[in-house]
Amino acid sequence: CGRAKAGGDAGTMSASALGERVHIALAAAKKIVILSVVVGVLMLVLVDWPVVGSHSEHTVSAHPRSLESFSASPMQHTADSGAESESTRMQRGRLAETLEMDVKKATKGDRESYHTQVGNGGRRLESETMSKEGALKWLAEVKSSIKSTQQGLIDAYKLPMEKISEVSFFDKEQGNDAIVKRLLRAMVLNDSFVYVVGGMSDTAGHGNMFADSYPQVMADIMAPAMAKAKIKFEVRNLAMGGVPSYPGSMCMKDAFGPDADVVMWDFRMVEHASLNGEIYIRQALMHPRRPFVAFKRPNGYLNSMKNYFTPASLHVVDERDLAKLASSNSNTTARDLVENDNFCGFSDPVRKKDGTWQECECPGQVRWHAGYKLQRLRGVQMALVYLNMLDLAVDKYVEMINGPGDEPGESPSDIMQRRWEIGHNKQIDLAEHAPYSKDCRGIFCSRAYSCAMSWEPRMGPGLTDIFDSETKWKLDYPDARSKSASEDGHSKCSYKDAKKTVIGGVSDGWVFFKFVAEDDSKKGSVAFCADFPGEDLGGKWEDKTLVLLNGEEIQGELERWVEVKTLGMHSACYSHSGMLKKGENVLGFRAMEEPMVLKMTHVLWQ
Repeated sequence: CGRAKAGGDAGTMSASALGERVHIALAAAKKIVILSVVVGVLMLVLVDWPVVGSHSEHTVSAHPRSLESFSASPMQHTADSGAESESTRMQRGRLAETLEMDVKKATKGDRESYHTQVGNGGRRLESETMSKEGALKWLAEVKSSIKSTQQGLIDAYKLPMEKISEVSFFDKEQGNDAIVKRLLRAMVLNDSFVYVVGGMSDTAGHGNMFADSYPQVMADIMAPAMAKAKIKFEVRNLAMGGVPSYPGSMCMKDAFGPDADVVMWDFRMVEHASLNGEIYIRQALMHPRRPFVAFKRPNGYLNSMKNYFTPASLHVVDERDLAKLASSNSNTTARDLVENDNFCGFSDPVRKKDGTWQECECPGQVRWHAGYKLQRLRGVQMALVYLNMLDLAVDKYVEMINGPGDEPGESPSDIMQRRWEIGHNKQIDLAEHAPYSKDCRGIFCSRAYSCAMSWEPRMGPGLTDIFDSETKWKLDYPDARSKSASEDGHSKCSYKDAKKTVIGGVSDGWVFFKFVAEDDSKKGSVAFCADFPGEDLGGKWEDKTLVLLNGEEIQGELERWVEVKTLGMHSACYSHSGMLKKGENVLGFRAMEEPMVLKMTHVLWQ
């Protein structure tokens, strides 16, 4: 890779020259990646681009953009949106569009053929027919792609790998081994590896373009190497402004998707309660794919939760020390990658639009939101952390083929026939392990639920999807201010989050939700969450509302769960147990007395 000037020389460069040098520093790495992908596609059976198919219209998938377009001005970025705005298209830039086309061409595969191979009753996986020599050559190309990406970023930031890819595991003995094995499994079986980020407005990219948010930067950097490894890779940025992890964590399967492999907690400024953090971890351990759990900060309460260290492969990826190190870099070219940060990915405070210069229009440009440079640094760190693990997975695959020492190795087909179950080295029965937080009751800390939600983005069904009949209740934003800000962010900056609720008052009559429960023990529970009004309502909300479950009133028999408040919401959840039946159930609500207005956000059932 080309190297940018260091010392006093670099300090005299213009902003444009500096940007050009950073651009060049990573361009070579991208070209190597493109070349290796082209060669791999010619040699091997074409594979799908690493994006898991959409489960709903709200799916947020990885961006197949190049490493070079990452390093260039983010005016060349685009958010992953089916309805891309005109302003967003203009911001992408011709160079980024050309590079994106190159990557797509180089990795374009026969999607139908690929899914036929891996589907039940279809053709055999390529691993079953690949020779030992072919497999080793392919793995060498994967490793080359990883190393090219790593070196390009090291050359740009002028920082050692151990600093720019720092991660801390709570189980020091296990370390990253469980995640490495999950990546190895994905390579062997041509399976998916899905990284889901839950978080707040800063995580969602507010103040910047959605494509500048660090989960999207992470996706861009990792995509070529993951494609070469034949892993269907996806990063889902499901962050949402102004809400903590709970109650969304109670819906982890339907909110994050049933195929999550790692779930990231990044609710730094809106959630500090150990109870909510523990619910997040325990719900991940009950998720059908048992994803590993990452935190963006080493919250103090995590140190005492030792039972979760190993099964959750609990780890922290915290960029704060890296940001300090980068900002004190002696190389001024590299230091400029983090200093003088601003919003929307522009080195100047204005951008060209329709022949004129206008201020960046993305909402959320406040002091507590990161600019594009810090977002980018976070994404670089995240990408290198997990690319290091992919590199170790490649080494393990090579070792299996070559065999340890003088022992013979295995053929690719034999390796594929091994038992590759999703799991951890150590399983725990949550029902037998008391939570650490005294308020972590079994009904929400030791049970998993199916859900429908009004909040976006999400992977599963919305509340309106389970309406049982026509109703006057409407899906809308809770107030005019949040509606204006959200719609502004969606149209101008491709934001994905929307804090909508299903709203109904006295004049709106009934709303009924129909769902299919699987619990036939007569102990199953149904629950709901709402953004409840404040105490000015006068009296309990239950006194002014009817709640029916399968035709029976239950509003006087509800169990209150956890209540959470932020500046933008006041959420509480309630449950009822014992009347849920296997098969179809109907839950109904009606406001009976003014000024009662219900703002429903979640319905949960077992």
